[in-house]
Amino acid sequence: MLVDDVLKCSFSSWFSILGHLSIESDIIEIDDKFREYLLSDGIILPECCNSESYHVTNGNGHNQNGHSDDHDDDNGIDWDDNHDDPSDNNEEINVIEFPQIEKRIRRSLRRYGNLFPKLNWSSCEDASWVQANGTKCSDLTSVFLMLKSSDKIVHDLTDPFDHCSDFDCHNPPKFQYQLILRKWINMNPSMEFRCFIGNQTLLAICQRDVRTFYEYIGSEKSQIIQDIQNFFEENIRGKFPLDNFVIDILRPTIQTIQLIDVNVFGELTDSLLFDWDELLANASAVQRGDSIPVEFRYIENRFGVQRGRFELNSLPLDVFNGNLTNLYDDNLTNVNNNDNDDDR
Repeated sequence: MLVDDVLKCSFSSWFSILGHLSIESDIIEIDDKFREYLLSDGIILPECCNSESYHVTNGNGHNQNGHSDDHDDDNGIDWDDNHDDPSDNNEEINVIEFPQIEKRIRRSLRRYGNLFPKLNWSSCEDASWVQANGTKCSDLTSVFLMLKSSDKIVHDLTDPFDHCSDFDCHNPPKFQYQLILRKWINMNPSMEFRCFIGNQTLLAICQRDVRTFYEYIGSEKSQIIQDIQNFFEENIRGKFPLDNFVIDILRPTIQTIQLIDVNVFGELTDSLLFDWDELLANASAVQRGDSIPVEFRYIENRFGVQRGRFELNSLPLDVFNGNLTNLYDDNLTNVNNNDNDDDR
């Protein structure tokens, strides 16, 4: 895996080529001040979040009262004039403000209604436990909260070229960090799949939500493979500048595929039910001219479910400091066994 692979899988790079196949999104360039804020300790939200009461729109630029909200003012936000006077406090208060970024977020909220935020490579899905709506953001507060709570966002900002064989820490590549605001759509996790592309060939397909057994997948296996192969051949193959990469897709109905994301082909990307050694070996085999059939892996029964990728993110530090992870694993096993007993 090379630095150039990671840069070409940055959102703005792949979206400029394949965006017509994906979800509507807005791209906002962020500066060093905002990057430092995201990396700072604690979850202190900007001043704009302290008294926010945002009217969620219907995604067509109209609020719930039917009035247009296309202009870039502060319509839809109720500002509280009763802030504490900083002069009443002996300690100096550093007000956190990002007026240009806040303005762009409001504009996207008016345009789409609800948002799904991410940075160049990673989303905030590991922080979905922080709020009741998961990763769905309907106001400024939820956007900032998700960004500040995500370990994946921190990784984007600190180690985006981890595992790159040609990365030189003394001469790092120059690129622009960006905040991506994607239109929120309700995605059924049973219809999300991760596809591994090697040497411009579809090598493998995997159910993306490995925490759950979905009975329908087994019965539709052949059709799922065919739909994804057709989508890849017609829309992706030869159009993306890398030979090896990974795509996440949504298959909401038969013969309907939507591109969700593009990821690097390597350890930075979760291989789910595969391991990278076998995927890299298959990619090398295809490069040598060998014919490799597409392999589709999915959870075939309730005994095969995996631990959620981010389940440990929501646990208190005491679990780790007190070496209680084995207890957590035992409890998870007991829950799965109870579920299986109920099915007998």
